[in-house]
Amino acid sequence: MNQELRIMNTNEIKKRIKHAMNEVLDFGFWILDFRSASKRQNGFSFIEALVAISILLTSIAGPMTIAQRGLNAALISVDQITAFYLGQEAIEGIRHIRDGNVLNSSGWMSGLGGCIDRSCTIDITQNDLVEVCSAVGACDPIKRDTSIGLYGYDSRWPDSKFTRDIRLRQIAPNEIVVDVYVTWKSGFFQKNVHIKDTLFNWQ
Repeated sequence: MNQELRIMNTNEIKKRIKHAMNEVLDFGFWILDFRSASKRQNGFSFIEALVAISILLTSIAGPMTIAQRGLNAALISVDQITAFYLGQEAIEGIRHIRDGNVLNSSGWMSGLGGCIDRSCTIDITQNDLVEVCSAVGACDPIKRDTSIGLYGYDSRWPDSKFTRDIRLRQIAPNEIVVDVYVTWKSGFFQKNVHIKDTLFNWQ
């Protein structure tokens, strides 16, 4: 009887110890699973945050890039239009001198001979004053009256970003080609507009 009781007590103790060990192991595995799940959950949250930030940056950068390019294009267009009008103004100034010479029965190239195969400037604000530059392609920048936006070569005005170079080529005794080059710097790049016209002695 006592022997059986001792065996039962021993077996019961073993069972309880085994049960307790199983509970401990189950609790340990639960902790490991919880940590693994937490790690997986944190990992997914971090990846999702990166994706969200990437999408947000892309959605912001796209319109900003388009706006910046649009602004740059608008500024370049303004400069190109100004350069075109400055070139056309020079053509009209040379034509006006030619017409005045013909009407006054002067030589139709009077006052323009120095510009043949050389670089010249013309100042519309000073009665179509023509001056020969120091060398081909070495004309001074056009000056600008900032108060009214007028371009010319008045020494009191500050330099503008534009340089205008007028060159005449005699094709025939009664025919010349007028080339006008307007250059300016836009950022790191050199821009230019070239306008050409042919004038005749219609006298």
